[in-house]
Amino acid sequence: FRSSVYAVASDGTLTEQPGSPYATTTDPISVQAVNTNPAGQTEGGVFVYVGSQPTAAGALNIFQVCTIVNAVCTQTDVTNALLMPVTTPPPPATGANPVAMLVDPTNTFLYLVCEGSSQVFAYKITTTSGVLTALSPANLPTGTQPVAMALHPSVNASGEFLYTSNSGSSNISAYTLSTTTGSMTALSSPVISPSVPSGMAAR
Repeated sequence: FRSSVYAVASDGTLTEQPGSPYATTTDPISVQAVNTNPAGQTEGGVFVYVGSQPTAAGALNIFQVCTIVNAVCTQTDVTNALLMPVTTPPPPATGANPVAMLVDPTNTFLYLVCEGSSQVFAYKITTTSGVLTALSPANLPTGTQPVAMALHPSVNASGEFLYTSNSGSSNISAYTLSTTTGSMTALSSPVISPSVPSGMAAR
C-alpha cells in the first residue's frame, strides 16, 4: 500500500519524486496537506496526513515534506523534497474508514470524518513537527456513513461551522468549531438531504 508524490512543472507536467511511492498502513483512502510555515520561517513545515483502513480500525499516517533543513531533513532531502514519515509519538486513534479530512483556515486544527464508525474527529496540529493531539471531545457522532465534510469560512461569535454529508442516513450533521481551541459542539438535529448524498462544499 503506497502513497505517491509528484512535482508539478510550470506547464503542469508531473514528475514522480525520489523515494516515491511511500508505504502507508494499508488501504490509503484520504489525504490532506498542511503548511504550518507559510512565511518561510524555520519552526514550521509542510505535513501530509493520510487516512487508511487496516483490518480492524482506521489509522492516520503522518509525513513531513522536506522544505527546510531541520532535525529530520538534510539539505539533500530538501533538494529532493523527500517525504519523511513522522512516527514519534504514534498518531492518535481514529475511527473506521477515515474517508475525508480538512483543516481550519489557520492550519492549526485537523478534522477527520469516518464513514465506518459514523464519527468526526478533531486534532490539534503541532506546528513544528506535524504531530497530532486529540482535542476534547476527541470525536462526536455524525449521521450514518458520513462520506464528505465542509467547513464554512464565516466566523461569528459562536465560531466556525463544520458540516458532514451522511450517505447512509441521507442527512447533514452540523457542528460549531471554536476558533481558539478547535473544539467541536454539535448543533441542532441533522438536516434532511436528498437521498444518499455524497460530496459537499461550503463558501
